[in-house]
Amino acid sequence: MKLHQGADRTLDSRNPKQLKRELDAIEATGLYVAEDKCDGHYSTFFNVHAGAHARGPAFYSRNRKLQSSPELESLRLPEGLIVAGELGVGTPAALKRRAQLGHEFFVAHRILQTPDYLIGRFPRDATKLNEVDQRQLLEIIWENFDQHTSTRFQLVPRYSSRFSEHYFRILNEGGEGLILKSTSPEHDTTFRPDTRSQHWIKAKKMLTVDMVITAVTLSDAKTFKDRKMAGAITCGMFVDGLLRPLTSVGTMDHRIRLQLGNAPERFIGRVVEVGCFEQFDSGALRHPWLIGLREDKEADKWFFKGGT
Repeated sequence: MKLHQGADRTLDSRNPKQLKRELDAIEATGLYVAEDKCDGHYSTFFNVHAGAHARGPAFYSRNRKLQSSPELESLRLPEGLIVAGELGVGTPAALKRRAQLGHEFFVAHRILQTPDYLIGRFPRDATKLNEVDQRQLLEIIWENFDQHTSTRFQLVPRYSSRFSEHYFRILNEGGEGLILKSTSPEHDTTFRPDTRSQHWIKAKKMLTVDMVITAVTLSDAKTFKDRKMAGAITCGMFVDGLLRPLTSVGTMDHRIRLQLGNAPERFIGRVVEVGCFEQFDSGALRHPWLIGLREDKEADKWFFKGGT
């Protein structure tokens, strides 16, 4: 089981004015809060010294691979704590932020297990908490951190108003965008791993889709023919448990084109991030371009048609 949950809906970011209207309309319902969509590698932090999960403190990727972060692992953090978030590695924005801070950092946005000292107030299995109680528990834990700890083990910023203003500010700062989360008592917002929450909405600077490479086609252009350059890749997703080719991607960086063309067998089955302007009902993408490999993900049935 992978301790990951994502948004079921993504707003179209091609028209900034329309996107602003949508964000303002969502805010006006009073049923949502907004959080920074943090850049980095998704990670789960375990500070559990017994049991089946881990012998903590330790960070694990969504594929349950151990991630090295010695400075953060040495922090004095509550026993029994399990939280999900973004480890500040792996992306240009995360590395830039890390350089600005001058140290490693982790941004938590979800709690999965209550630390031992708070079990009397909250259930141990924090996945059963709704969105409001989840945040309350996180804030209680974080308010006891000293400055040294809180600048390294951060809590994701959350906003109850000015969604569109925060969205465009985050983009100007090089960030990804926002995740909007329902706080309505009528919505079940408890944590369900390996799912897309129908009560979460993603607002990114572009539409991106994670897909699996199913084939590499070599270029027949005269300038590339003798250099084994990839002309395009075929990408797919799992539909009803079967990996199906859905779209062809021909726009990519010259360096990646060379890597794919010279060793296509190494890349078949790898997960890639593809940018586009629209995803059709069939799963095909309009004007797709290859952003890059997703080193933190493995291909499995998590990648379904329409998922991101």
